[in-house]
Amino acid sequence: MNEYGLVSSDPPWKWVVEKPCFVSWNHKEEGPSSLGQLSPVNSTSKLTIHIGWRPETNELLIALHLPVSIRASRHPRDMFMIIPCDFDISRLDLSFAPVQADGRLDLESAGLADCNLFHVSFKLFKPCDVVMPQAKRQKPVKGTPKELMARLKSLSETSSFDAYFRFDTFAQLELRKVFASASQYNTPRILLESMYDGRGGGFNLWLNQGLGVESVDAMKLDIKKSDSYAGPSRQDIPPPPYTSDTIPSLDLNKPHVEVPFSDASVASVSIYKDSDVEGVPETPFWVRMRRIMDYRSPSVESPVRQGRFKRAASLGSFSEKDARLEKQICLFRSPTFGPLLREASAPVTFAKTIADHQDVVIIPMKSSNDRLDDIARWLYTAWSVLPSAHHDLRTELLALGAAEDQPSFANLRVQCSTRLAFAAARAPKQASTSPVLTEMSDAEAHIQEIVRWINDVRADGDVALMRELVALAGAAMDVVESGVDVRAEKMEGFMMCKARCIASTCVLGRAVTTL
Repeated sequence: MNEYGLVSSDPPWKWVVEKPCFVSWNHKEEGPSSLGQLSPVNSTSKLTIHIGWRPETNELLIALHLPVSIRASRHPRDMFMIIPCDFDISRLDLSFAPVQADGRLDLESAGLADCNLFHVSFKLFKPCDVVMPQAKRQKPVKGTPKELMARLKSLSETSSFDAYFRFDTFAQLELRKVFASASQYNTPRILLESMYDGRGGGFNLWLNQGLGVESVDAMKLDIKKSDSYAGPSRQDIPPPPYTSDTIPSLDLNKPHVEVPFSDASVASVSIYKDSDVEGVPETPFWVRMRRIMDYRSPSVESPVRQGRFKRAASLGSFSEKDARLEKQICLFRSPTFGPLLREASAPVTFAKTIADHQDVVIIPMKSSNDRLDDIARWLYTAWSVLPSAHHDLRTELLALGAAEDQPSFANLRVQCSTRLAFAAARAPKQASTSPVLTEMSDAEAHIQEIVRWINDVRADGDVALMRELVALAGAAMDVVESGVDVRAEKMEGFMMCKARCIASTCVLGRAVTTL
């Protein structure tokens, strides 16, 4: 509980209970309600109860913690319902004897079946306050997050509820000691200003969390509709007469013009338009940059690029005086930020023309992709035994990328793996060989190291591999912004993306055009 900064840590707290719990209460309008069931969407948003006391200052803190996740890649918003100390203690069983959950389907859904439980009944004299972030959401919440916050709001407004959590003997002895003199304790001061990494928190800021925004907008819309002028219904208006004078398309002598559809505006539409992304801008920077570069330099599989190659392959009908123009068109390459192997790797077959002296040899993309994937997978595995493999074996990696055929590649790979084994055996043993990205500065340092490696191999390598670097930066941001439970999986994706950047550098220049 100390890591959330809810209360001061000096003098230190003695935490008696920090357990997942299940809460049930009776709502005046909706009837029986509960909170604490396991949710498939908010799998990490478990309701937990925290009970701690500080004898030096006679303070007692009883709080329910509910983290609400809007997106898996975002940190959840932590909410704390503070239960005041001046509740009716006469409702409590001060022996805190264990109870059974036999036949309780709601407790089974909370993962509390087949075990001994604490059952604590709270009778409050005033509603509870809920601590939540002060920052406002730009969009209303929907689905499971909305339901979780609505139930927490209902729970904070009720006057009585029952809490269930797992039983253990230590907690039983401490609870007896604490609640024997609970009337002498006070609720501690909540540090709202310094919470949430200095962004500040507040009590019961439900509108800031997006709860109830939809209902307010709908109410305004209904008022606007009611005040607007009600025009005649469509059924009262007769259809217009249809004659040859009013339908110009029936005149067969007039040309029929069709306007082609352009997808230029589609590329600028944010892919997160309908999602619950917080903050400004709505689309992350690396996603927008990747879409801009994809739009400027379409992939080989796109219809535009395929049509361009087909057009270049059908230039055999040019006359002899246009042979120079044919040569220029065949060698034309649009400006791109992508690597050379992506731009010139599509197989093109030219018809026999009078310009037979011209030979264009382009390595198929399938072989380049296979070579790149093999090097990336090899390097990803090599990092597990030698984190500096891309530095210590740079010459060997470049030789793999420049191999002329598959037998040469296989022989070079045997030599590379052999030297890796000896280099790893000679390297000093390290306690931890896997990098960890927890701060944005760590991510930037990793990206800078890769850019330096690329530019040491080729002066303009960062320009040729700009799309791969943007993707690598996006993977690093995903690791930093991810939760602890998915950080390892995100880190594996980042390392594989890093390996592909280095492998792309090794195979740069394999697509050769000769005249």
